[in-house]
Amino acid sequence: MYRDIVTESFDFSFTTRDDARKVVTSSVADLFESSAVKQFYYDNFARPQIAGLKTWYKSTQTLNQVTGYFTEQGDDSRVLAVGTSSISNLSFITAGALLKFEPTSGNHFMTELGTQMTGTAGHPGSAEIMWTKVVSVDGDGSNGGQGNLADGTGPIVLSDLIPTDAEIKEIIPTYVDSISSELETAIIDKIVAFKNFGLGYNNTTRVWYVIDEEDLNTGDFDLTNGQDKTGAGLDASWMIRFSTNDLTYTVFNRATQYIFQSFSRNKFYFDESVKAIDPETGLVIKDSVTILKSNTKPDFVSNLTFDYKWQIVKNIMGADGYSDTRKLQVGLFDGDDDGVVDNPDLFKLIVSPTTDISEKYVYFQ
Repeated sequence: MYRDIVTESFDFSFTTRDDARKVVTSSVADLFESSAVKQFYYDNFARPQIAGLKTWYKSTQTLNQVTGYFTEQGDDSRVLAVGTSSISNLSFITAGALLKFEPTSGNHFMTELGTQMTGTAGHPGSAEIMWTKVVSVDGDGSNGGQGNLADGTGPIVLSDLIPTDAEIKEIIPTYVDSISSELETAIIDKIVAFKNFGLGYNNTTRVWYVIDEEDLNTGDFDLTNGQDKTGAGLDASWMIRFSTNDLTYTVFNRATQYIFQSFSRNKFYFDESVKAIDPETGLVIKDSVTILKSNTKPDFVSNLTFDYKWQIVKNIMGADGYSDTRKLQVGLFDGDDDGVVDNPDLFKLIVSPTTDISEKYVYFQ
């Protein structure tokens, strides 16, 4: 298994402004939602760390969501504000953000119960860490320091069963995967004027921005000069780039792809046109590859604690134009199909590219 940092592309031409609009609202909009683009975002943008002991208090729990709020050192009388009401890194807790939690020392999570258990993980339903998405935040996330709302629910809703006293450690700020009307107009204006330009993302403000031709650097990704407006061609922070020859456009996007490959022992068959539906949940049953816990961890000393699933994304075409049955493109798994991956660090957990790099093999089913 390996990771590829690639630049994908497609071409288009247009006659009218409406033609350009259709491209932006379809093909370009698809890039904003692309799993490979999101995976690039997870890997390459800063992740604010949480200083000190900030813990979650669970107010209510339903089938796959909890409500609650954050406290300082588990003290229910010290309820913490989040979002724009906070001056700490808790300001990044907004709807759509991904949060990483660790259990209390000496415990592990029971993910399906929304509880903690004493001892080490490794048995069914257990986990050493949990990632979740912020579904919504009511007001400042603290109810003015009071905690629960009048109906007994908490002001923050999370998409997984995070238990009381879970410690928040890290945040992946909200990634906006849609095109605002203002950005759509700006993109179309550039296209009909046959301008070269790029689109970058500011994960502090959670806003996409346009990189003008005179500021655009078409080289390797670099946030150092993001939103530089000196006209010196320094800004290489683009996630999506538009290049024209005054007749047609090529649209480039940065992407992180994960490839699962077997040189000789296995062949893969994946029909991208067929989708199976679970009759009980109504959700699509995802084709997957499972990395078995019989594999060793990246240190080659101890085994993985769990089996880990990867979602099959698509076939990989060979030089002959046919699917290469030796390998597949896979992606980070989203078990509950809520648009948020279960663990954005899965590749690092299993492969750890910087550890013992001479050999990296995994067994799967």
